Amino acid sequence: MPLALAGSIVAAPQTILDGYEEIVEGLRRLALETLKNPGLPREDRIYIMQSALAFQGDRLWGRVLDQLNDGEFQALCPACRKELYLVIGQHGFFVTSADWVREPAVVKREIKPLAADTMTGVGKWLHTVSIQSNDLESSNWVRYLFGSSKCPECSKPFNLPDAIAGIEEQ
Repeated sequence: MPLALAGSIVAAPQTILDGYEEIVEGLRRLALETLKNPGLPREDRIYIMQSALAFQGDRLWGRVLDQLNDGEFQALCPACRKELYLVIGQHGFFVTSADWVREPAVVKREIKPLAADTMTGVGKWLHTVSIQSNDLESSNWVRYLFGSSKCPECSKPFNLPDAIAGIEEQ
C-alpha cells in the first residue's frame, strides 16, 4: 500500500520534511478520504490511520500504530525502566515483562481500558474512525491501547501511551 509506505517514510525520525509540506498535506487528505471506504479491511484501516497520523506530524503513533494488527506493543515502564510487552487484541489485554507466548505462566497484569467518553486527542480520533467504520472490536482495542495498567516488575501504575512513548525514545 503506497500510503502506508509513504507514512512510514514521513514518520521515520531521520526524515526531514522541509519543502515537502504541500505533498504531505495531500497525502494526509488522501489517507482521510481512504478511511471513508466502508469496505476497507481492519488491517488496512489501521495502516491508513497510522499514515494519516504520520502525515499530520504525529511521529509516535505514525510509527507504532500498526502493532495493533499484531496484538503486541513493546513498551518501557516509566518507573523502573523495565521493557514490557503490551498485549492488546485477539490474544487478550494484559502487560507482561517476559515472553508470554513461550512461557504462558508469566506474570500478567490486566490492562484497564479508558472509557470512550473520556478519550481525547489521538485516542478519540482512532476510536471515532473505528466506530464510523462499524468496527466495534478495534474501537474497543483502542480503548485498551489508551488505558492503564501496573508494571509486573515494580507494580507502579502507568498509562500505556506513556510506556509506548518511553520505548520509542530509547
